[in-house]
Amino acid sequence: MPKIPYDPNYLCFITTVTHKRRPIFRDQKLAERLGTMIMMACRLKGFVPLVYAILPDHLHLLVCSQHLLLRTLESVRSNNQTSGEAGGGLFPPLAGPRLSAVASLPAPQVGALVKSIKGTFSRTLPHGTVWKRRYHCWMIIDGRDAARVVKYITYNYRHSGVLERYGREPYVWCDDGMIEQILS
Repeated sequence: MPKIPYDPNYLCFITTVTHKRRPIFRDQKLAERLGTMIMMACRLKGFVPLVYAILPDHLHLLVCSQHLLLRTLESVRSNNQTSGEAGGGLFPPLAGPRLSAVASLPAPQVGALVKSIKGTFSRTLPHGTVWKRRYHCWMIIDGRDAARVVKYITYNYRHSGVLERYGREPYVWCDDGMIEQILS
């Protein structure tokens, strides 16, 4: 399968699994640590986490680049001021003076984000391999697909049988307000 570079104009859905599918995230402290590392790595690598679910042996994560988020918010703000309507869509055109600083930054890289999350987490544990080497990444190019992915992540978590025991942060986290802004 050819390697496709991440385009910061789209959302990114990432899935990664533990080595030999070991259910290490049954341990709440490890899940809390991973949740913290997801948030820190996203900030450091130029992404905004929208939703994640930590299951016993894998992780689902939906992120957008800070570029896309700022473009979307600026577009919504300018559309509301000029036409009085909500809008902007999932992928509005890049515009506005506030975006010049962000637009000049290098595009964030999904590989760097995943490496940061997995590597930092692994270094906090005293034992060998934690993660499989690979991860899956899908670019979400349509608002309907984004809504389906959010639903998939949250429902996958609910139907995994761990909701009763793990149905709270840090095992599942969703920024509903941010998702609503991006999908509006």
